[in-house]
Amino acid sequence: MKTTSMIFLFFGLALALYAVFSRFYGEPSVALKMFTSIGVLTAANTLILISISLNQLFKK
Repeated sequence: MKTTSMIFLFFGLALALYAVFSRFYGEPSVALKMFTSIGVLTAANTLILISISLNQLFKK
């Protein structure tokens, strides 16, 4: 589960950085104007929280 937690953390951080970059240096919407930056940031926060939860749940 440690590997799964790290994968969720990596993708969460990547999405968060992409959303912030898109918000300030690009357009306010990402992925061919289908999703707003806030929606992508919410998904990133969800992935990071899942990562933290998995890390705490299976902590030895």
